[in-house]
Amino acid sequence: MSAEACPSYCACSSTRISCVDPERGINAFPVLQSEAEMENITDIYIANQGSFSSINDKDLHYYKNLRNLYRN
Repeated sequence: MSAEACPSYCACSSTRISCVDPERGINAFPVLQSEAEMENITDIYIANQGSFSSINDKDLHYYKNLRNLYRN
């Protein structure tokens, strides 16, 4: 995955998005720049995000191969 595709407040690999830094917190579900890259994601990890409050079906629509979603 290209560095530009990953949201600046998260860390990404070709199959994982990790948003754990409370200093650069998120308030919306992370979205990549291309649908093709979102289809490759199997794991999303969200922790220490005080401003982030919900996940819905629309947020997950393009993550077709998502197997694990962790929110703390």
